[in-house]
Amino acid sequence: MNPNQVRLLIVDDQAMNREVLARRFRPLGYDVTVAEDGATAIERVEGQPFDVVILDIMMPDLDGIEVLRRIRERHDPTALPVVMATSRDDRDDVIRALTLGANDYVIKPIDFEILLARVKTQVRLMKTTEALENANHRMKEELQSAARIQQSLLPKRLPDLAGIKLAYAYKPCEELGGDILNIFSLGDDHIGMYLLDVSGHGVPAALLSSALSHLLTAAPGEGSILWDRITGPGGPQLVSPAKVARRLNERFPFDSDTCQYFTLHYGILSCRDRRYTYVSAGHPPPFLLGSGGRAEVLGKISPAIGIVDDSSYEDNTHLLAKGDRLYVISDGILQARNREDVEFESSRLFDTIQSLQDRDLEKGVSSVVDSVEAWADGQAQDDVSIVALEID
Repeated sequence: MNPNQVRLLIVDDQAMNREVLARRFRPLGYDVTVAEDGATAIERVEGQPFDVVILDIMMPDLDGIEVLRRIRERHDPTALPVVMATSRDDRDDVIRALTLGANDYVIKPIDFEILLARVKTQVRLMKTTEALENANHRMKEELQSAARIQQSLLPKRLPDLAGIKLAYAYKPCEELGGDILNIFSLGDDHIGMYLLDVSGHGVPAALLSSALSHLLTAAPGEGSILWDRITGPGGPQLVSPAKVARRLNERFPFDSDTCQYFTLHYGILSCRDRRYTYVSAGHPPPFLLGSGGRAEVLGKISPAIGIVDDSSYEDNTHLLAKGDRLYVISDGILQARNREDVEFESSRLFDTIQSLQDRDLEKGVSSVVDSVEAWADGQAQDDVSIVALEID
């Protein structure tokens, strides 16, 4: 059979009606199968594929309405169009058929040109739907592949240093997210960590966040903006977080075409004296849970990256003590909404991290994400990301 042939099933209990329609359709290239009653029609539909069914309503035993109902139990209207054939006075039957999922109808005695036009319309709609579904399937596969690439940018192994525990969690709200994060060693004496959030979602946000992750690489090479290359015995020097924010703001001015900008938390922990220096550029400030169980917000917020050309950025510094836990979050946590449209907010985050003080840091971070998801009833509106450190 020609793969481009339309496979047509004609169902009518009158032999003359079946043959007349079959003889008109076959010379036009249609592959025609006939059924003389409802039971045979069901058997044909379940036994072989068809593109369109022309179904008479008035038949003994199983009428066309019951046949349509059974077809729709297994076949969606977009996958198998059904055109009902009815007498001129059967208005109620037409309404019932359309309600059950008939795609169209023709009135007896059948005008073949009208029936042909309606069959062609259903075939075009079906093929268009198939093409859209195939394109959507390909797009999903490509998005899943891109999501795997984006996931590969997350830290696979965290720095292992005595007296310092590290953890993170990352859950995009779509296949591709605008958040990206990392925790890494900066030489022998420092740990760097960042969490950034690109405005928007999907491919544009993911592309920019992936590009930024390459700029914020820990290695003091050609592409990293975390180091100043200095010739001489001293070698590369670490750049302060505020200076990193200024460099990013210069490189990524606001683009009126894309309307993209991003927020950033970038911090450096000195492993010697446990001094944490950071900048929060439009990003929620870090949350500190002290060893005594008291939670507080640290520092102040500078402008987001890419909003204002000459934004001013300042370093914040906090000396961490034994037992302190520091949490850096994305705004997807604070802005998660429940069914009553109430946000999770800082107060609930405080309560959550305080309740998890006795848990292992990694399990505690996972529990924060679980609490946010439970609050939002599993319907995340934004990416949910968190990085955390603890002085042990």
